[in-house]
Amino acid sequence: FTPESPLGLTAPPDRLDGRPILEIFRDAAHRLSLEDAIRRGELVPIRCVRVKTNLDLTRVRFNEVQYNRHDLEQTIRVPARDALIVDTYLDHVPGRKGVTFCVNVAHAEALADRFLARGVPARAVSGAMRGDERETILRTFANGQLKMLCACDILNEGWDCPDVEVLLMSRPTLSKIVYMQQLGRGTRK
Repeated sequence: FTPESPLGLTAPPDRLDGRPILEIFRDAAHRLSLEDAIRRGELVPIRCVRVKTNLDLTRVRFNEVQYNRHDLEQTIRVPARDALIVDTYLDHVPGRKGVTFCVNVAHAEALADRFLARGVPARAVSGAMRGDERETILRTFANGQLKMLCACDILNEGWDCPDVEVLLMSRPTLSKIVYMQQLGRGTRK
């Protein structure tokens, strides 16, 4: 295509390569911040509960975009911390549909098992699964048979389930883009 006027639509205008989106689309006709979208009623209000742990991330290596996955797993995968994640869900929002964002597939599976052990219908989902298995789990969640999905880098974008009410950010990220994409999974009306 050689359009006269290209039109670009995007939720987060930030790019992973750090280049401004306006280099591609020179004029911004409309921008709507997260705060403005909430104020206008386009997105749901966000209530945040921050749970502090005694984990020290200062020894976790990182580049400009992300933490070193191996270092992060070694630091984050602590049974007491995983128990605290489940306790926080049960203390604040029991029975609500949610997504827990995990550091890796093993972490997602361990957290799903921990939720199940506490009576919360949960499953892990990942790109490592066969597509049909993953789709079955996502359908089961959408139908309300599961209350928690534990995911690793798979539900960040391109997945829509408006009745998600709870997001548990159980892995740190240095990327504003990744964080905003994950946050977007729980702000739909």
